[in-house]
Amino acid sequence: MEKESRAIGCPKFLRQEDAIKGITDTLNAAKGAAAKAEFAGELKKAVDLLLSCEDHDDKESDCRNCHFIGQIRRKTADLIMRARNLA
Repeated sequence: MEKESRAIGCPKFLRQEDAIKGITDTLNAAKGAAAKAEFAGELKKAVDLLLSCEDHDDKESDCRNCHFIGQIRRKTADLIMRARNLA
């Protein structure tokens, strides 16, 4: 994801990307479904902040790429949170 994130020049994306990367690293290091689900919730909040950008423009490739990456991350967070219920 590193290569794609640097291709997006939006300052809002880049700021939020640093926070998302930190949450993702912590989530990956967490042990157990409950701990991972907690960080997945934080990840989802951080991604939702990006996806609710008031400057979003479907005509801009940076915006489309940002939303594509964000939607994948949101789905990942949702799956991790659901996995907690299965554990």
